[in-house]
This record gives sequence, structure tokens and C-alpha cells, in this order.
Amino acid sequence: MYRELSSKANKLNTIIHQNSILKKGDFKNSTTWWLGGLVGFMLLAVFQDYLFSKFQDTGFYLSESLLYNAIWLFLIPLTILEFGLLDKIRVVTKLHKSFFIIGLSALLCLLHILLFSIFFVTVSHLIYTPGHAFRNIFGSAMSGQFYLLLFFYTATPFFRDFLNDRKEKEKQASVSLGDKIKIKTGAKTVVLNMEEIEWITTDKPYSVLHANGKVYLDDRSLKDFEDLLNPLQFLRVHRSTIIHVTFIKSFTSRQNGDYDVELKSGQLVRMSRHYKQNWETLLH
Repeated sequence: MYRELSSKANKLNTIIHQNSILKKGDFKNSTTWWLGGLVGFMLLAVFQDYLFSKFQDTGFYLSESLLYNAIWLFLIPLTILEFGLLDKIRVVTKLHKSFFIIGLSALLCLLHILLFSIFFVTVSHLIYTPGHAFRNIFGSAMSGQFYLLLFFYTATPFFRDFLNDRKEKEKQASVSLGDKIKIKTGAKTVVLNMEEIEWITTDKPYSVLHANGKVYLDDRSLKDFEDLLNPLQFLRVHRSTIIHVTFIKSFTSRQNGDYDVELKSGQLVRMSRHYKQNWETLLH
């Protein structure tokens, strides 16, 4: 049974490895969140324009305000471009990298304002008579938004590096040599062999590890353990469950796409159809 499950787990390697690439803080995986945040920010900026017009007793035109504040939407593709360039170009020292980021950020600001100005003028000529002049829009964006954009493009890579470094340090602090893992139970730290962990579930705000007939609480999330543990052995099979495949004894279908898994200890664990891409190969 062990060899059979190990063979099936190996078949999952390609799919799981491809998915794990997206779990390393890749900016592209968060584009939807960035887009939602920028749209919200843009709407707040439009509302600010409206309030300003009321206080200053000036005219307010919703279409013009929306069009001008569309400048922020260009942050998504250009930040993806920035991260892609930084990942491909290797800089020897942190100081050199800092200068490179500042220079790249300045170029991205100019490109950002140039693309936005072209977009603004093109759209304005389609919906207004007469349209706006390129020189006016470019000059307005340069004087009003250049330094804010420069700050964003300069700070974002450093912030990304900070988060990645922090995550890596947490990972290193969590795992010791070999196949052992440190479990933080309050003020006490317990070292477990990964091969002893049978399954992990949630009891918010904790994760519950079941090993050798004992239960251990840890304040990390299931997502943290999913990233931390060997994906060839530990599979997320449910919103609240990770199982160690070598402890699987049998499967029973629920006739609705879900399965009940009986572990060697006799424990029954449900495998949800919503995570079928993680476990379906085990059934073949």
C-alpha cells in the first residue's frame, strides 16, 4: 500500500510543483487583488475631486475625473514588468541593486506618464469636442504625479523583498535539519519527525497536528503548513484538512464527488471535491 500511494503521489509532482510556483509571493498571482484595490483607490480619488469642486465652487465632470484617475490602473502592468526585470537581472550587491531600482523606477515613471497621456488624449478625442492636447496632459501628470509614482515604483520592490525575506526566515525557523519540523505550542517548542504526522486540521485560531496518537496545537495556518511540508507527501484535501498520503488505508465515495478516507489509525477524513485537483490521482 505504501509503494502504491508513493507512486501515485509522485504522479502529482508535476501539477503540485507548478502550483507551488504560484505560492512563492509571485506578484502575478495577486493581480486581481491589486486591480480591486486600485479601482477602489481610483473611485476615492474621483470622490475627492467631487468634494474639491464643491468646496472651491468649480465644475465637476465625472467622465473627466474617471479618465484622469485611470492613471493608477497602469500601475498593474508596469509593476509586473518591473518585477519581471528585477527577477531576470542579477545584481551583485544590495547597494548596486538599490541604485538599479531607483533608475528603473524613474524610467518606469516616464513610461507610465507617457502611456497614460497617449491613452487620455486618444479617449478624449473620441468622446469630447475638442479633445485634450497631449502636451497639457503630459505636463499635468509630470508635475502632479511623477514623484508619487517614483515613490511607488521604488518602494514596492523593497517591500516585496522584505516580505520574501521574512517568509524565508520564518520557514527556516520552523524547520530544522532533515525531515523534522518545529511545532510552537505556546511557550514550548516540540520537534516532530514529518513522517510521524498523520493529518492536520484546524481548530481556529490554531492548526491541530495529529502524530503518534497525540495532538499538537500550532498558531500557524493550514496554508502555512501547505507551503512548508513536502507536497509529495502532504496533500490539502479539504478547506480544513491536510493528510499524509502514506497513512491512507482506504477510500469510500460519498456519491457526490467527495470521498471519505480511512487512515491507518482508523480516523475518517473527508476529501472535498473542491480540492479534487490535489487528490484525484490517488484514486487511479
